[in-house]
Amino acid sequence: VFVSQGVPDDLPALAAARARGVPISTMLELFLDRCPAPVTGITGSAGKTTTTALVGAMLDAAEQPHVVGGNIGVGLLGLLPEVTADTRVVVEMSHTQLQRIARSPELACVTNVTPNHLDRFSWDEYVDLKRQIFRYQRAEDRLVLNYDNDVTRGFMDEAPGRVTTTSLRGRIPGDGTILDLRTGLAWGAAALGFAATGAGATGAGAGSTRGAGTGSGGNSKTGSGFCGTTGCGCNSRLSAKSLNSS
Repeated sequence: VFVSQGVPDDLPALAAARARGVPISTMLELFLDRCPAPVTGITGSAGKTTTTALVGAMLDAAEQPHVVGGNIGVGLLGLLPEVTADTRVVVEMSHTQLQRIARSPELACVTNVTPNHLDRFSWDEYVDLKRQIFRYQRAEDRLVLNYDNDVTRGFMDEAPGRVTTTSLRGRIPGDGTILDLRTGLAWGAAALGFAATGAGATGAGAGSTRGAGTGSGGNSKTGSGFCGTTGCGCNSRLSAKSLNSS
């Protein structure tokens, strides 16, 4: 039985199927099982659609083969014929889509977690649904978290794989990217393969360890780039810096 997102678990038909030992799955779980390429999954209470669209736009600008789907409005199973082992796969995942999966994407991003959908779930249940995006990751997988959000910051110690953080406020521990809103510049290590330097950089990439960041004139091999401040003609070079000293 394949269940659409949002269908309640206590639906009598589902209870009857479980009682008879009928497997219950979803489009997202089937897609994760069948997809031949690493998957980037993006969730959050706010900003997940925007982040998903931005990652897709960056991959398009970089002329990387990619597909974008999921909660953003594009059915996943119809994308499978387009996906090869080299395709970057970016999927927006809502809390209800995450509800019935037993596998997490190789690269997961949680933009934030704030009180939402509490008419149906308790706060603890809602937060736990967001954990699904990284709960089944392996040690070699990566989780990108918003360090400025209390809940996502708390996920850092729970992640089975490697953790990268993003911040608008400054100092962050370990690996990640800091965006300075005053200048529009971002600094970070080249942790995701394509260094996130320059205006419009984001912590969410695509692929398993081959993320996608962008910057004006960014260098994907060295993690360096050029000043991306809107209206600035200085073209000054930026290098990836130690985040703890930023």
